[in-house]
Amino acid sequence: MKIPLVNTASELFIPVRLNYTIANPKRFTKIINRLGCVDILSSTSSYSAVVLANWLYSDEMLKSNYKGTQPPEKKTGAATIIGKIEFSVDFCTIIVNSVERAIAALDFFDNSCGKAILRFGSLDIYNKLNENDEELQEFYYPIERFFDNRVIKRHISAEEQQQLESLLEQRASMEMIHLCEKFDSRQLNEFENMTSLVYENGFDQLRFKLRMRMGLLNERLQSDSEISMYEFQKKLIQNQ
Repeated sequence: MKIPLVNTASELFIPVRLNYTIANPKRFTKIINRLGCVDILSSTSSYSAVVLANWLYSDEMLKSNYKGTQPPEKKTGAATIIGKIEFSVDFCTIIVNSVERAIAALDFFDNSCGKAILRFGSLDIYNKLNENDEELQEFYYPIERFFDNRVIKRHISAEEQQQLESLLEQRASMEMIHLCEKFDSRQLNEFENMTSLVYENGFDQLRFKLRMRMGLLNERLQSDSEISMYEFQKKLIQNQ
C-alpha cells in the first residue's frame, strides 16, 4: 500500500481553492475583522487593495464541526493555520490543503457571513494525490500561490451546466442521472474547476462530490491507474 502525502492533521493533501464574490464589501470586512480565527496580514483600510489573511484553528473554529487538528498550544497560544484567505472589494478566495478543510470553510464562512454578503461561486481542485515525499514541498508551497498561472479547466462546460440546471428545475431525475454518468466517465483534468448546482439549498451536493473526489484520487494513487469517477462508483457498489 502506498503512503499518501498528508497535512499536519493527517488529512490527504489535496489543494482546494474556494472562489467567492463579495456583495457587500463593508459588511464583509467588518465581519472578517471581528473573527478571532482570521489573522489579517495586511491592512483593510483600502477597499481597492488585496488583503491577505490566515485562517486559524482557534476561537470560533474551536466550536465548529471541524475537529481535524489540535487546538492552540496552551503555553504559546500558537494556532494551526488551516487556510489562506485573499480578498478585495468584490472577490474572496480561500485556499486549503485538504477536502475536510474545504468543507469546513464552506460551512463556516457561509454561517459567519451569510449569502447576502459572501456568495460561493465555484472551487478549483488539484486532481492528483501524491505519495509522501519531502521533495514535493517546493511544488506545493507557498500554498496560497499554488493555483496561480495554472491551466484550470471545467469538467463540464457552461452549456452542460445550464442543461443540468434545467433538468433540475424540471425534476427530470433519470435524465440527470444519465447526463451525470456521461460526465463521470470522462477523464479528470489535472487542475479542475467545479461548481455546485444546489447552492440555494446548501452544500450537500458539493460535500458529496468533494468526498467522492477524495476517494477517487486515493484509489488512483493506490491502483496506479486513471480510473474514472464512473468506474470508481461502480467499484464501490460491487464491493458493498
